[in-house]
Amino acid sequence: MGDQLAKEVRALRSEARPAWSRIGQLLDAVESSRYWERERAASFTEWLRALAHSLGRKERIFWRYLAAARYYQQLWAQLKQRNFDAPALAELPDSVSPGHIELLSRLARAAPPEVVESLAKRVVAREITRAELQQAWQAFRPALGGRTARGRGAVKPRIDRLDPQQREDLLRARVLHALQSSDTFWTGYIDPDRYEVLLEIRCEPVSDHPSGCMFDAVAAVQRKRGPVLLHGIEYVGAANNEVTQLRIQQAAAYCDYLWVARHEEAGTVDVEWIPEKIGLLLVKGGRLEVVRPARRISREARYREVLAQALLRVLLPRAPQR
Repeated sequence: MGDQLAKEVRALRSEARPAWSRIGQLLDAVESSRYWERERAASFTEWLRALAHSLGRKERIFWRYLAAARYYQQLWAQLKQRNFDAPALAELPDSVSPGHIELLSRLARAAPPEVVESLAKRVVAREITRAELQQAWQAFRPALGGRTARGRGAVKPRIDRLDPQQREDLLRARVLHALQSSDTFWTGYIDPDRYEVLLEIRCEPVSDHPSGCMFDAVAAVQRKRGPVLLHGIEYVGAANNEVTQLRIQQAAAYCDYLWVARHEEAGTVDVEWIPEKIGLLLVKGGRLEVVRPARRISREARYREVLAQALLRVLLPRAPQR
């Protein structure tokens, strides 16, 4: 084992741009076998730092390669059990980046297994972008309640599905993810020229709404040079109350269409208080269903402008720099 690792380390040092997956796999083998002691390093960290320096790379990048390699090997075993023909780590193309794998590992701590599996299959098939994975992480991250692992080796937080609040947060995340993953049918437009779903949009306060307005999601849709129509979406769980109802009523002032979305696992939800113009969406079996179409809302231009400005604050940082 030691001689083989020594040979692989020498070969790695002689290559100009070795694949990240190969580096990660080697790092895993070196640490697990304690090969670093053979090269008289004081610790695995010292050995890794020296290797990174010899290859002209940063140490933190190598830790990232190691974490991604270890998680992918777990993922590969799970996918094989599900009869999905995923490439082994050594055969993984560089187009599947450690950033893709890192995002999958984060999602695995919060998202349901079926969601992670579906995304993982698209990752290894190179059918998903990093931006799409980041969108999924944006939907599920709040379910962790802001808890993070501090420092290398710290225990990473996971969703406790027995905790009522975390379960509710997870249902909300599943609704938002279904909204992100759906096509545009629910808006009434098929194949529009422009369509984008943005999560957690906060509007600045206005005179008669001093606390502002927070949307769980906003979809912007445009067809054939027509106006950009703004669809606001609010998640409603089993524990809706007067505060929820007031939030829905205020949100209707800002957008062209407003929808209330819920998850089938939230149980029976009282929706009689929701005005007829507001549409109803249901996530069932992981898919979005229209229970009642939304109708166009007559709203004041000043409120819509506030919402448009909130969307621009999110979109402008994404614009490429010239």
